[in-house]
Amino acid sequence: MWNRLIITTLGLLGFAAIGLAFFALSATPHVSSVLLPGGSSNSVSPIKPDLQLKFNLPMDKDSVARAIQISPESEYSLIWQSNTLNIQFTKNLLSGTSYTLSITTEARDIYGKQFAEEFKFEFMTRRPSFSYIERNGRGNKRDRILSYDMLSGKSEELFVGGDIDMFARTQNFLLVSAIDNTKASTLVLKNLETSQTAAIKPVEGTFYISKLVGSPVSDMFGVVVQPSTLKSGILIYSGDAEFYVYDPVQNTFTREALQNPLDAQFLPDASGVMYRGNEGIYFIYDLATKKNIDIGRHFAAGGFSQDGTKIAFVDFNPQPLQPLYPNINIYNRNREVTEFTDGAEFAIDPEFFHSEDQMVYARKFEEVQGARGLFELQIDGLNRNPLLTIRQADFSLELPRLSPDDRYILAERYTRELILDYENMRNFIFQTKPYTAELVIFDLQEGKWTDLVLPGVNAVWN
Repeated sequence: MWNRLIITTLGLLGFAAIGLAFFALSATPHVSSVLLPGGSSNSVSPIKPDLQLKFNLPMDKDSVARAIQISPESEYSLIWQSNTLNIQFTKNLLSGTSYTLSITTEARDIYGKQFAEEFKFEFMTRRPSFSYIERNGRGNKRDRILSYDMLSGKSEELFVGGDIDMFARTQNFLLVSAIDNTKASTLVLKNLETSQTAAIKPVEGTFYISKLVGSPVSDMFGVVVQPSTLKSGILIYSGDAEFYVYDPVQNTFTREALQNPLDAQFLPDASGVMYRGNEGIYFIYDLATKKNIDIGRHFAAGGFSQDGTKIAFVDFNPQPLQPLYPNINIYNRNREVTEFTDGAEFAIDPEFFHSEDQMVYARKFEEVQGARGLFELQIDGLNRNPLLTIRQADFSLELPRLSPDDRYILAERYTRELILDYENMRNFIFQTKPYTAELVIFDLQEGKWTDLVLPGVNAVWN
């Protein structure tokens, strides 16, 4: 009886396998569904998105790879999981742009059957948004942190506080530092998903926060803390600055062995921190090995290239008979130096394009008083060939910030009166900036200023 049952069962399984094979041979291969990140139906973030395609049958991977076409042309990689294909873009896409994914009839399944017709799917990349501080604390209103959406043209209020000093943002969290009348700092964390806020303390007692940075790849923050004491209502620093990595999910501060950091920023992959220590010496601190690597004395650091292999620094040329203006140098991982500007003009605030073939920086075009002046934005190729000068007469354009797709330049704009307001300034290592500003945006794709003037400072792209 058992033998008969086993034979019968095997026979049914055999018929089922034959039936599935017959179905596979008779069915036409096609894309059964497309899933966009975040469950969106037709729009995605331009920041290295991925598309998930499901096929109704097991596919010949090489034929699918040859059949894929994406317009505008983009770089991507393919990852298969059974009948599901993930198309992962390796570079940021253009924002506010319509893309078409096509799979031609060259695509076939493992049985050799081709698509009956070409598959097409269109999706739109969203225009970016940025966050900034609206300075009101010294007037009748409280300071605010706002997020401005380029698509809707509207600002969303993220945080309201007293005298907001600085903030850092990751995908899910906002970390805000405010100062009281003694110049001591308070820290507040906001969960952007739940809108819950909580006061947090990296150390006990009184302290001042001199730098907040958000990780570019995860919900992690870097916090530079200056231990302090109050004497007769005056804040006095009581020791070397300390650097903490803050995990908002676990609500933990981890002190790292940075040597009296005065400035800090995460590497693009967040594997380490670049910081300015004593006497202007910069270090790379590896978060895994806990080692500090000396990368030389510089006045100020610009940004990293997208792959983290180059750093832009602002330096003064120590050689005699040279101009006294700071120049911008590019350092690579082999410690080789490329002089990007020659010091003949005052150049500051460098930032690499994400495409890594250009740089934008601020360049003085008119003296106002002493070291003060009006700056324009200059875009050069990395081989030092000038590409574009962006100027607004009677205004200074500084702190350029490129959108993730290199389409927009977000900058702070100052009037002559703000430049000469010596009582209300922000310190940036060897230079100062006005306490308040207007935020303006230049559209590189259309070659014009957008119709946008916002009162704000310290803007970062979301």
